[in-house]
Amino acid sequence: MRRLLIATPLVALVAVGCTDTRTYKDETESFINDDSQISNRVGGEVSNAECEEPPNTDVGTTYTCTADVEGQGSLTFEVLIDGEKSFLVDIPPAAES
Repeated sequence: MRRLLIATPLVALVAVGCTDTRTYKDETESFINDDSQISNRVGGEVSNAECEEPPNTDVGTTYTCTADVEGQGSLTFEVLIDGEKSFLVDIPPAAES
C-alpha cells in the first residue's frame, strides 16, 4: 500500500514495502510515472521514469531518476531514502510558460 504526504510543495514522501535496492528503484519509477500530484506539479503527464539503483537501503542514501514530461522533455528527480521502507522524491517545479 502506498501513502503520499506532501511535506512541502516540492517533496513527496512515500512509504512502501521496499526491502532491497531493486525494490526501491522499481517502486520509485512506478511512483513517479503514476502519481497525479507529480504530473500536476511539473505541468505535464510524466512517463518513462528511469531510476538508478541506489547503492544500499541505508537511511540517507540518495539516487536520481529521470522521466519524460509531456511538452517539456526530460526532468531529473532527486530521491532520498528517509526511513525504513520509505523515500522522499524532490519534485522539480513546473516549467514557466
